[in-house]
Amino acid sequence: MHGGGGVAATGRVGGGASCWRGVSRATRLRLLAAAVGALLFFTARPCLAASEPGSSGGSSWGRPRLATSGFYPIWEDTGSLLEPADIQLASNGFRVRIPGDVQLGLQPTYYLHRAPNLEAKVSILKRAELQLALRQSVIVLFRNAQDRMITPVYASRLTNPNSNVVLAPASLHATWRPFSFLLVHGSATVLPMLSNEKDFENRAVGGLSAMVELPVVRGHSLLLHGGEVGLWDHDFAYLGASYRLNYAWFMMQLGFAYRLRPEGAQGSPLLSVGAYL
Repeated sequence: MHGGGGVAATGRVGGGASCWRGVSRATRLRLLAAAVGALLFFTARPCLAASEPGSSGGSSWGRPRLATSGFYPIWEDTGSLLEPADIQLASNGFRVRIPGDVQLGLQPTYYLHRAPNLEAKVSILKRAELQLALRQSVIVLFRNAQDRMITPVYASRLTNPNSNVVLAPASLHATWRPFSFLLVHGSATVLPMLSNEKDFENRAVGGLSAMVELPVVRGHSLLLHGGEVGLWDHDFAYLGASYRLNYAWFMMQLGFAYRLRPEGAQGSPLLSVGAYL
């Protein structure tokens, strides 16, 4: 998805750079609305039919209904894992569910910018109304990462011209379902930035995020996104909305988000596409 994936050229690791420069805001909104309308037209009828009494449908916690990841790879996620033995190949992550309530994954776009990474997500509570998961990631940023990566996922004022840096974000993710038509996903993350080089000061930053998911019909969801990055060392906040489609083997998420920084706000369209194997 993505809207984001590494260390910004400005020396920040963060948020979602737009690839629609030069296109007016009104035109962007029309294109987004047209894409969502076309998808609803071609998929809503069979999804509604599958939801009728007597029809076969997936688990309420399964692939057809719920998000298992977020738009911002480091900061957003959910308490849900993929279904057993599922493999997800998407622009915002490759993920595989293995035995023992464990999910492994990586961010493919980071590798394009020579940033090896790996993550593990473990379910620690799974109930009808509440799911909790822990996630640990490791991302290696080689020297001058801020000059190679142009699509940000996190703004930390990080520059490493002479140092290799390891990012090791650790997160607790929750998915709460108070009603059948409402889900709330929350994440709390601590991101240590570590190096053994003398010119880099080891430090850690925190972040909080929330997603409100409204399952419209089977396979279709509307989501509201919000988060704060930096906490004790405020960096930016973000607000956004997205539409998510999980239809058979295909998945897509399309949205728009604003990053709010002290120097001003920046809006970006966000897109993720992928498939289940």
